[in-house]
Parts: sequence; structure tokens; C-alpha cells
Amino acid sequence: MEVTAVEYERRELVADREERNSESVAPTDAKSSSEAEGRSGVPVVTPAPVQAAGIPAVRAVLEAVATLPEAEVYEPSEPIRRRLRIADPLPLIAVITTVLSLSVVATWLTLKAPVPPRGGAGVDVPAPVPPVPGSKFDPTAAPKPSRLTDRFDEVDAALRELVVGRIAFNIPERMQFRETRAVAVIGSPSLDANALGAELRQRIGGKDPIAFAGLQMAALMEARLDGASAFAVAPLTATRQPVSRNAPTEWRWNVRAEEAGRHALNLTMDAIITFEGERFPRSVNVLKREIDVEISPAQRLGLFVEGNWQWLAGTVLIPLGVWLWNRKRPNRQARKRKRK
Repeated sequence: MEVTAVEYERRELVADREERNSESVAPTDAKSSSEAEGRSGVPVVTPAPVQAAGIPAVRAVLEAVATLPEAEVYEPSEPIRRRLRIADPLPLIAVITTVLSLSVVATWLTLKAPVPPRGGAGVDVPAPVPPVPGSKFDPTAAPKPSRLTDRFDEVDAALRELVVGRIAFNIPERMQFRETRAVAVIGSPSLDANALGAELRQRIGGKDPIAFAGLQMAALMEARLDGASAFAVAPLTATRQPVSRNAPTEWRWNVRAEEAGRHALNLTMDAIITFEGERFPRSVNVLKREIDVEISPAQRLGLFVEGNWQWLAGTVLIPLGVWLWNRKRPNRQARKRKRK
């Protein structure tokens, strides 16, 4: 059995005392010493002063110390021994903490650094295209009104920008059936009625009466001529045109009468205004003129035949052809008899 350090020191102490006592005083109580030595295996020597005094308590303490059992030595297993050989973990923990802190700082600096241009150093990056003023994608444009009253105000502001102008136009009073005539309109915000009338007569000629009308004009105007089913209208100029102060603006159409009788021809003038960034037509005047379309007897007969040729073929032409055939047949038979 192995001896622990405590037991070893106790034995050394006992041996030192025995040597000192043996030099000065001989043992007196052999019986008690032999009993203690028999129980513990270690000789017990009682000091001379203690024996002389005869103090039982001291003797009992010494005997109790001498009779203490030997302590068993704990032998750890091999895995525990390996773990006990590990050095102090505090330095290792400090190193790991330092590395993690440096990684966090490097990541933060990388994210905070400015991103270089996509082309790299020395490559010119094209500048952004400036927005077009007044377009839908202009970020500097004023925000669109959200309330209904604001929208009314925007329309009223656009209408206040219109100026007073005049137009001159010719509308024939009479036309022949399937006749084609030219109808023209000229307008200006600065010319008076006489100047417009003379300009229109010079452009279209003829003897059609010229009418005048005042209306509000914008920088962009639109003119439309409508004759429903009674007239076939073909535009000769652009329907929407910008208006100038110095020269009159002209719109012209070819009008062909398609139905006989009295029919209306409508002229609509629209001013183009801007609302919420977009352009919309605003009707400023509608002029209505009635035209008498005359038709001759020959044209009426032609229209009747054109619309009823199937009925005429079944009720008139075919019976007439059969009657003529039958009328010529007896004459042919009489001629054959005479020849015989």
C-alpha cells in the first residue's frame, strides 16, 4: 500500500520525537506503549514530563493520534490523468476572444468603406441623364393635386391662359347630289374679321358665303367637321395644329353630298389644354350649318334603278323580253310559208 504525504510526515514527526526522547528519558510505561504499538504498528513514546505529571488527557490524545488508520491513496484513471495534464485554459480563451474581436472590426470597416465605381479606377462613369422638364418622370416637377378642388383650380388656371381669337369659314348653302366641295376654316388670335375673310377668299376662291365666329384659342387647336351619313368628309390637313399670331392657321376638308334633302354640317373647335401633365381637348365652340342638297330627275331615276334593279328585272325586264320574243315569232313563221 502506498503512503500518502500526510502519513509520511506524521511518521517522520513521530520518529524525531522518539529520537529526542530516547536520548533524555527512557520509557516508563511499557505496557501502554506496546499496546499502542501493536494497534498502529508505530512505536509510541510518551515524553518524560508528561509521564511525570501523570496527565491522562495528554496521554489519551497521543494514543488517539498514534492509532489513526492509514489513509488510502486515490489513483485517478487514465482519461482523468490526461485532462489533468492540460495547461491553464485562460490564455487560450484570451487568444480566441482577440481573434473574434479583430474579425468583427474588419467586417465593420469593410461595410463602411465607399463602394468604388463599377468600371474600376480610371474608368469614366457616365453622368445621369437630366430629367426632361414637364415630363411624367421629372422629379423636380410639382406634385399632382390630390384633392378635387385642386384639380378644378388647375383646369381653371389652364382656361385663364386662353386668348380671344376669330375664325372664318365657308359653308355652301346648296350642293348637288354627289357633288364634292371644299370647306375651309382659318383662325388667328390677332387678325380681325376683314383680314381673315380676305385671306380665306384668296385661298379657296368660289362664291360660297363666308361666316365668322369668335372663340377662345390656345397655342394648340383642333378642328373637326362632321356630316353624319349625309356627307362624306375627308380631311386634307392635320386635325390638330399649333396656332401662330403672325400667320393664320388653316384647316380644310373635301365634302361630298351623299343624301338628297336638307342636312346639317357641324364644325367643332377644341382648345388643347394641359391637365396633370397630359394634354386634353377642351371644346370651345360648335358651329352648325345646314345645306340643301339638290338632286336632278335623272339622278333620281338612276338612284331608283340602282336600289331596285332586282325587282325591275323580275317584274318588268323579263316579261317585256318574253313579249317581244313572242311578237316576233309569228312573223318568222309567215316568212317561212311564203318561201315554201
